Amino acid sequence: MASSFPTPSEVPAPQGAELYPMTNVSYFDAAAFAAAQGKLLPTNGEWTAAAYAALPADSEFPWGPDFEPTQANVNNL
Repeated sequence: MASSFPTPSEVPAPQGAELYPMTNVSYFDAAAFAAAQGKLLPTNGEWTAAAYAALPADSEFPWGPDFEPTQANVNNL
């Protein structure tokens, strides 16, 4: 199925955009974009397993028990 979504290389991003997460994207937009790239979005189970696999059992953060701003993308927060 052909998609009207452009490939990432066809979409110019504003300068500095790589410092921020993508926002305001619906599930359907994300699924369509992934399909246009020949990919699939992860299932809820896959997403949860990937998120918790790296998290130590006694830690709130993947890098340890304390928040460390250098370990996260918190630019301008």
